Amino acid sequence: EAPGGGRGARRRAMDLSTVPIQGHVRRLSKDYHGCRRVQDALEEAETEAARSKIAAELKGHVWHATLCPNANHVVQKVVTTMTSESVQFIIDELMRKGPTATCKVARNQYGCRVLQRLLEHCSAQQVRGLIDDLLTEKTRLCLHIYGGYVMRHVLEYGPPDQRHILSDHVRGQLRELSADERACGVLVKALAHGTKEDRLALAEAVLGEEGLIAGMASTRHGHVAAESILRLVCGARREDAERQLLSATPPLGQTRFGRSVLASLQSLRKLAPAPTPAPPQLDAADASAAAAAMGQDEAAQPGADCRVRTSPSGAGSRASSLASTSAASCSVRPAAVHAGEAASPCAAAEK
Repeated sequence: EAPGGGRGARRRAMDLSTVPIQGHVRRLSKDYHGCRRVQDALEEAETEAARSKIAAELKGHVWHATLCPNANHVVQKVVTTMTSESVQFIIDELMRKGPTATCKVARNQYGCRVLQRLLEHCSAQQVRGLIDDLLTEKTRLCLHIYGGYVMRHVLEYGPPDQRHILSDHVRGQLRELSADERACGVLVKALAHGTKEDRLALAEAVLGEEGLIAGMASTRHGHVAAESILRLVCGARREDAERQLLSATPPLGQTRFGRSVLASLQSLRKLAPAPTPAPPQLDAADASAAAAAMGQDEAAQPGADCRVRTSPSGAGSRASSLASTSAASCSVRPAAVHAGEAASPCAAAEK
């Protein structure tokens, strides 16, 4: 009960301020001020046993507490302050009524928060059953104002195989989901998490729907998805994305989100490496002439590879240069040298 609820509400708040927490957790959790006292007690408890003692009073009442405007905060605090094994009773009680009830919790403005905390803090094995229940209403939850937040958490924290199932579903319902602002938030998460193959497949599916990326680029969540796609794809797919966005420059320039996408596009185009120019191709006649000229040069200068150029530096540096050059160049000389052959410049350098 929020403040300002009348004289009776204020009197009840005063009465509850003196009530001990132990033994009155349920009653306090349903009150605006009382739920804060319970949350503080959970945070300040020094041991897991002390927190378990407080949380134990919620057992058998998790469903109602999860949907309560005040008590849902206590349930969330239990999840975030206790070990994942200690909060298994919350998962069990939420699943007890079946998949339809679990999806109802996801569509509730308070229940969706509890499910998000469970996905964040519990192990993949613990939440697998919850996610299976949620996947029975994939499209409905993706389009829902509160359910969409839960499905984003599934894509971010769920087991890989279940993330793949949801990502695959998003790709199959692309037209319907991309047209909804809330569902675009799910699309953003699908592009950010999961395997590279899943993300690329989703990006290519968006580009395969002509004009879809341009339509998304001017919306709050859609522009994030458009920028993610630009960073994901390359080559011909990148060129296709650029073409679709540039063709919609006038309308995109009229919105804040569209201008952000155009700015990202320009930045990526500046960072793209310039194409390397191909070497000039010689025709057959020119190639033959060049080969002949090279052969004549080699014949005229048999020891050219062994010559050492000296710089105007001192004698010590010349000697060092000669020694290093002779060792490097003479190592590639022909192996056979006839007895009567004149000494090469390399031999002179060695002396």
